Amino acid sequence: AGLSLSPPSPLSSPPLSQCCLVQLFFYPTSTRLFHANFLLTTGPLAMAVPTWRNSLVFHSLDRVTSSFVHTLPPLLTFCLRWFPPDGLAPLDDELPFIHSIKNALVFYAGWQAYYLLHTEWLFPPSPLLDTSIRVLAAGKKDVQPPHCYSGITRMTYTSCRKLGVMRSEERFDSEHWKTKVIFVSVQLLYTFATLILAFYCWASFQAHLTYLLSILACCIWNGGEPLHAVPLFSSAALHNALHSL
Repeated sequence: AGLSLSPPSPLSSPPLSQCCLVQLFFYPTSTRLFHANFLLTTGPLAMAVPTWRNSLVFHSLDRVTSSFVHTLPPLLTFCLRWFPPDGLAPLDDELPFIHSIKNALVFYAGWQAYYLLHTEWLFPPSPLLDTSIRVLAAGKKDVQPPHCYSGITRMTYTSCRKLGVMRSEERFDSEHWKTKVIFVSVQLLYTFATLILAFYCWASFQAHLTYLLSILACCIWNGGEPLHAVPLFSSAALHNALHSL
């Protein structure tokens, strides 16, 4: 089996944790940087939890790490927005829509260009590494598309079939340029949509709090799903123990 990473999005996610630290320690008065961090952490990063079914499973380092990567930066920007410490840039009650969304998309586009340059030309990932696009494009081997896919990947495949981008029974191929263009395009649409969602959280404490609590509740709920298998394993273990007596 290959190495495993838990991805937040079709390819990866911008280094938002590092950007938040840069803002805190080096540019605390930069309103432009904080607006971008707020929108990107509250939007695409936080929404990665329900979209990619992140789960808080404490006995899985991979899942705990992925959950914290997606939930801690949004919690940080929530605190900075509603309980700003001394020295932070003055914050307006209203966020300029076009200007703030444009800044966030510029940051996203720069990261996406760097990511593709890094992974497609400079340092291609090892074939043994289960990157996000490889996992999502693989689907179930013994099932025909679109039923071999689930969630947003299935929705993407169905839309591509209706638009004539994918042929009948053609599967996603993570190494083919067409699949990569599709996934990058879908991630751009996902980012734009979730940025708009984050924009409306700026002006309302109650809406922002409810939104983040829902994200955290979803993460905890997903983490409880593996517990449903415990009775099955317990029954099987008990059955084997009785037969071994």
